[in-house]
Amino acid sequence: LKDNGDYTIWYIGYSATNDAEFDFEDCTFEENGLPVIYLYFFEASRCRLEIKNCVFNRNFQVSSSSTAAVVQLRTVGDISNIFYSNCLFFENEQYEIAASGPSISYINNSIFIDNQNLLNKFILNGSGTYIVANSIFRLPSCDLIAASNSTIICDSTNLFGVDPLFVNPSASDFHLQPCSPAINAGKNAILDSLGITNDLEGNPRIRNGVVDMGPY
Repeated sequence: LKDNGDYTIWYIGYSATNDAEFDFEDCTFEENGLPVIYLYFFEASRCRLEIKNCVFNRNFQVSSSSTAAVVQLRTVGDISNIFYSNCLFFENEQYEIAASGPSISYINNSIFIDNQNLLNKFILNGSGTYIVANSIFRLPSCDLIAASNSTIICDSTNLFGVDPLFVNPSASDFHLQPCSPAINAGKNAILDSLGITNDLEGNPRIRNGVVDMGPY
């Protein structure tokens, strides 16, 4: 999906007992206005959100809001089934993910290349909790990833201040070079739990025993 205005995909659940399940797999969102995906759940709403093998590339801010994010989730009810696996967030403006309310987001095998033209920009925002593993960040440390209103848990499997060595990122070719630190650096277990068998191009997700980080 490319060249849309803001709210490319949006959902608002009004019912207090509303259940909703969203599964985005093998998607590319490029040069759209923020937010690209916006989900809003009221009351005791229950949600499962899976975003897998997706690329969010150079999406941009279209309003003066300082809280806009590529993926924006707002909820009053408990949401703990939020999963991002093998995704790439590349040089988007503002936040990459913003989750408010009592939510828990699990981020695995993903690559975050922040927009360096934006000063004092965090990647994650909102009052939710983020549990991050086996992911690459251009930012140098875990404490610089999330805004002060967020709770973030990073383990030792993450790589900070690292270039993932894409083939040609200026031309949106995000395949990994043979010497990329993202190769064989992911976590296989999350693939089984989310039913991921192929990458963004339909190739086997695991080639040499261990899954690569990112969508390819």
